[in-house]
Amino acid sequence: MVRLTLPLCALLALASACGGKGGGGSGSGGGSGSSGGGTTMGSGGGSGCSVSCGGATPVCNGTQCVTCTATEGCSGQTPKCLGAGSAAQCVECVSNGDCTGGKICHAAFNTCVVAPDGGSGGGSGSGGGSGTGGGSGTGGGSGGTGGGAGGGFSIPDGGLVWTGRGSCAPQDGGQPCSTTCMEGFQCQQGTCVLNGSGGPVQVTLRWNTGEDVDLHVDEPLPDGGTCEIYYGDPNNDPLDPSTCGAVGSLDLDSEAGCAADGVDIENVIYPAGGLMTAPKGVYNVRVDHYENCTTSVKAVPFEVEARFNGNTVGLCGVFVPSDPDWEDFGGAGDGRPVFSFTVP
Repeated sequence: MVRLTLPLCALLALASACGGKGGGGSGSGGGSGSSGGGTTMGSGGGSGCSVSCGGATPVCNGTQCVTCTATEGCSGQTPKCLGAGSAAQCVECVSNGDCTGGKICHAAFNTCVVAPDGGSGGGSGSGGGSGTGGGSGTGGGSGGTGGGAGGGFSIPDGGLVWTGRGSCAPQDGGQPCSTTCMEGFQCQQGTCVLNGSGGPVQVTLRWNTGEDVDLHVDEPLPDGGTCEIYYGDPNNDPLDPSTCGAVGSLDLDSEAGCAADGVDIENVIYPAGGLMTAPKGVYNVRVDHYENCTTSVKAVPFEVEARFNGNTVGLCGVFVPSDPDWEDFGGAGDGRPVFSFTVP
């Protein structure tokens, strides 16, 4: 994809405002709600809930009893309502604006955490999935031998540990399909799944702010060197192969040059079976905040996941404007070191 020369914690949408306060049905003969239990449906068929609301679902949103709405039901340490209808729940935050003291809203846990600065090491230390044991450097995490199962990674400064799927950014896929899915996915048995899910190695970058963020993966070469896979050398076109002999390919350069595509996923994949399989050796993974597409975006949380030999490891992080690599328009060799892993 051609670059234009020269938008955690992820911002989850606020639950849409629901029908007004509970108070009593309308219409002829409409009954009024009980003083302590929400509202009841009037006999005249007006608006309201069909039963008295209380307990875990004390609020009537106009059609059903729920835990909360955008204006009712939440207070104290969990003042914000996340979701709508039967899925609504009270949380500490749903967006960065709900946090104070320079904190950001963690997109998985909906709690306010210290914004990571990506400190030195950033998960790329000798223990960052490729060493034998504990990590070195801030955010290095702990790694099993060769970066195998058990490799937990932490957000620098934030202290939230991730050891598997579902952490910093909304999960992709899982959408029903008939024949097609959005770019980067394929329809399998009625469900959209990431390209390359059946291959021996897969590295996936996720974010959800509409920013131009790039995945860089250094693939090991037989001679001991590495070959970089990134937007400038993606190896995803048979007529334009890798300039350094990579086997893997970047299947999508999302939000390239701030051209919005709504995917916010980049995925380095390897073919399943055949002669061209994922090379053995150490893979280095980096993430680059190429461009700040929306000036109001002040935090770009991301999640990187690597799947290999039956193991799944990963790391959550965030870019903020004070970072030296914020909007660096990076090319070959650039990107924040995240972690390394080994294919034996």
